[in-house]
Amino acid sequence: ARSAVTPAAQKRATALLQSPEYNLLAKFRDAQTDRQVQSVKYVLLGEDLLKKNILYAAGAMAAAGPAGAATLGTINAVLMGTNLVKVLTNNPISAQPVIDAGVAYVRSHPNSNNATEVYRVLAGAYEERGLYDKAIGYYELAGTARAKIAQLQEKAANSLLTAAGKNDDREAREFYLTSIIDQYPESAAASEAAKKLAEMAKDENRGLRM
Repeated sequence: ARSAVTPAAQKRATALLQSPEYNLLAKFRDAQTDRQVQSVKYVLLGEDLLKKNILYAAGAMAAAGPAGAATLGTINAVLMGTNLVKVLTNNPISAQPVIDAGVAYVRSHPNSNNATEVYRVLAGAYEERGLYDKAIGYYELAGTARAKIAQLQEKAANSLLTAAGKNDDREAREFYLTSIIDQYPESAAASEAAKKLAEMAKDENRGLRM
């Protein structure tokens, strides 16, 4: 657009840059903004705040008459606080549109000046969903500090260890435990996984001897 010779060529180039098909970064940021707006709405209103208010108001009025309505301010504060905790710990507003737009952008422009920002957002979105392996990959692409990645690797290893403990299928347990040792050998969970694999092998050998 800057190097266009004629005004018409510059206009065409500018229109292309602003089109949704080309301007993937704008779509990504729009998805981010929309999720932030929806999250704020959830904190302020919740899924059914109006219905809850009516029920609480009826109870307060029945118990204490018109003076009971004063408790609604406290109730609203409690509900908003609860919604805020949900958003901060396990946001019910899906991050999938942000992920889709971010992946589309970095696939088209992996080395752009804005790619680092997008990688970091994608990493955070996957971490929020508990998909630690993908989160680690994007954090590495974003050049995140080693301490943060190591912390996430511990979480990933522990989640695999938990999954192994909850699974009754021997092959599945073995897969989870060996994955910990292969992918996160420096984690605390790796030594625990090695012990559990040794116990499984011991049990199997005992069965063969019998």
